[in-house]
Amino acid sequence: MSHDFAKKKKKASVNKSSGGLPPWFWMFTGVVTGLFIALLVYLSSLKFTQDPSKNTSDNVDNLSKQIKEQADRMREGKEVLKKPTFEFYQRLPEQTVETPKPEKTVVKEGDKKSYILQAGSFRSYQDADALKAQLIMQGLDVQISTVADSKGKDWHRVQVGPYTSEHQINKAQDVLADNNIPSIKMEVK
Repeated sequence: MSHDFAKKKKKASVNKSSGGLPPWFWMFTGVVTGLFIALLVYLSSLKFTQDPSKNTSDNVDNLSKQIKEQADRMREGKEVLKKPTFEFYQRLPEQTVETPKPEKTVVKEGDKKSYILQAGSFRSYQDADALKAQLIMQGLDVQISTVADSKGKDWHRVQVGPYTSEHQINKAQDVLADNNIPSIKMEVK
């Protein structure tokens, strides 16, 4: 039996030749190179001009010439240097703005109002107690009051306070807001 070894070698060489870079790589490289060359041509065609606001020697010469001409006119008495006039010195004393005067209220000891912040209202006492514990951990004075609605069902209200000054109320509201707990300001009767 005879074998044709030449045919087998051709098949092996064809398989090895396909191991080069893929054709899409060469196409991509060509496109990127073409775009880069187009950008360079575009940038070379641009003409940059100087900013006219910058002082060039022509502008400086022109300005100094104008200053010399004005100085000559002033020496000859043809032109008088005008000082700027400001009108606000006369207008300001004429204008008056009335601001509302704050009302001074006399607060008597018995007239001080106190407020509480309601942080929640729950059907379940356990839910109200859990919120109370969370707020106590934040340093607030908390109590739970139980009230019945018109159907006779109990609601457990978590209330913070009472507070007599706006500063204390604002501090308590900030603590509640930091813990994402909405609150309602209520006057204690």
